[in-house]
Amino acid sequence: MFILLPFFYPEDADIINVVCCGQRACGPIFTETLPLLAGGDRTKEFYMKIWLLRHGQTRYNIGHRMQGLTDEPLNETGIAQARAARKYTEGVVFDAVYASPLNRAINTGAIVGGVDPSEVIIDDRIIETDFGKYELEKFGSMGLPMIAYWSLPEIFPAPDTVETVKSMVTRASSFLRDIESRYAGADSPDHDVNILVASHGGILRSLNGYLSDRRNGILWRPKMHNCELRVYESREGRHRLLAQYRDN
Repeated sequence: MFILLPFFYPEDADIINVVCCGQRACGPIFTETLPLLAGGDRTKEFYMKIWLLRHGQTRYNIGHRMQGLTDEPLNETGIAQARAARKYTEGVVFDAVYASPLNRAINTGAIVGGVDPSEVIIDDRIIETDFGKYELEKFGSMGLPMIAYWSLPEIFPAPDTVETVKSMVTRASSFLRDIESRYAGADSPDHDVNILVASHGGILRSLNGYLSDRRNGILWRPKMHNCELRVYESREGRHRLLAQYRDN
């Protein structure tokens, strides 16, 4: 019996309408799912926005390695990506900026959020997936069990020493429920509550799953790219994607 698994599973495919306020965008991918309000129109109801952000590039991203709990810093490209992504948050005052304990997430969150790294709130629950014995292995040399799991976790189980989807979903949902509870009463009469969450490609699949109201708790594909932003509305326990931004 042969099982053929594509090395680049459809999670790597990008099927995105490139639309900006009804017009086709030039350059960066910019997707709005809600109409923007005209200047001076303050009739909208205000709510909580949760901005999910993947960290910028590191040398292990370039090498296509499983970069889990290794605390690898941003490279020069990663820093430039974060600075470029800042244009999408200009004018946004974040009520809080959260990040995993790993420096690549902390520094990306600080740059995109427009705050000093010391102001970033660290939460262990949004650290990257634990890849166990596959840490820093090249994607293509991990062996069939890990390639199968990371391509189709809905079907294949996590190999020994690797964090399970159940574990990822549990900690991601715990974190986001706490965020929603903590800031639910923080609504101001003149602005939305904005929370920035800087994290990692693996665990972001569970963070996106929660905010997409997925039954299985994961949104596995398409994966988030380095310094990609996804903005969700959180309202009374329901969620929807408002916007998506990335430059590459």
